[in-house]
Amino acid sequence: MPNLSISVPNLTTSTTVSSILNNFKESSLGQVLTRPDILTLALFLSILIVLCGVGNALVCRTIFVTRRLHFPGYYFVASLAVADFLVGVFVLPLSLAYMMTFQMKGYWIFGEAVCDVWVLASMWFGCASILNLCAVTWDRYIAVTSPLLYVMRMSDRHVIRLIVGIWSTSFIAAIINCYGLKMSPTRVLCEVSGLPLIYSSIDFLLLFLLPLVCVVFVNCKIWIIATRQLKRIQAQVPQAIELNETQDTSVVDTSSSQSQTSRNRTFKKEIKTFRTFLIVIGSFFCSWTPFYLMVFIDSFSKVIGVVAHFCVILTYVNSASNPLIYGIFNREFRNALFRSLKCRT
Repeated sequence: MPNLSISVPNLTTSTTVSSILNNFKESSLGQVLTRPDILTLALFLSILIVLCGVGNALVCRTIFVTRRLHFPGYYFVASLAVADFLVGVFVLPLSLAYMMTFQMKGYWIFGEAVCDVWVLASMWFGCASILNLCAVTWDRYIAVTSPLLYVMRMSDRHVIRLIVGIWSTSFIAAIINCYGLKMSPTRVLCEVSGLPLIYSSIDFLLLFLLPLVCVVFVNCKIWIIATRQLKRIQAQVPQAIELNETQDTSVVDTSSSQSQTSRNRTFKKEIKTFRTFLIVIGSFFCSWTPFYLMVFIDSFSKVIGVVAHFCVILTYVNSASNPLIYGIFNREFRNALFRSLKCRT
């Protein structure tokens, strides 16, 4: 029976390129593609490349050509889309090439310089995606909790400074992590294993746990405010009907019908808010929790290659799903997208 498991580097402290090659039988590209698991994973990564590239490019283009979307909230969405677009056009293709060539040769064949750039880009764009996600939710929080002060607190100049800060902070974080990997005695070339415990602990706290708390808090706050508004509307409806009891019956019927319609619309908005809450939190949690847990655990107990590879792929899924969450599920943006495409045709 052929071995149908996906071969990835064995992340042990004694792993070296020579030891891998001694136990590895080289294969041709045709032989690799005959394996159903490899072919399936290659197709899946190819789909993610298309979704990341096309989806995020459409998000950026729609915001650029639609004047109504030229305000702070969508500037953060555009910055998020740029980060995810770069993941799709640079990081993901190299990841696919690495997977295929590793199945053929058993090691990274593109040289250490390309490896360093790829790892740096992966960390930079991934971190920028997370921080932009926090910025989007923070903008939503300001808009809901302080609507009268929103324009002053989120001016264009302030938003630009925040976006520059996001990309600069992400780059610094990527540089620090790359340095930690290169200095690690247990490093495996072009793998996430071997990061010292101090680095992985800081990453887990500052690049995962803190953003997760931010996203959860903001969406919960929005949910609480929406619930309070719903209760306030429900409390006002009986008062409105009571005031109309002395008036003509037809007027009361009209008022009651309008009140019921308003309540139905409010319920629909509540459901949409809750759905968005679940999508945002679920996507972020499912995509990034396994990765940062894996990096943290690997610092003191080595994680097997298949698990590490799966955790990395989940982060790519997050970059592909962000355009759906912040674009397709937003009616205003969806309408702008369709209008921009129709104008082009």
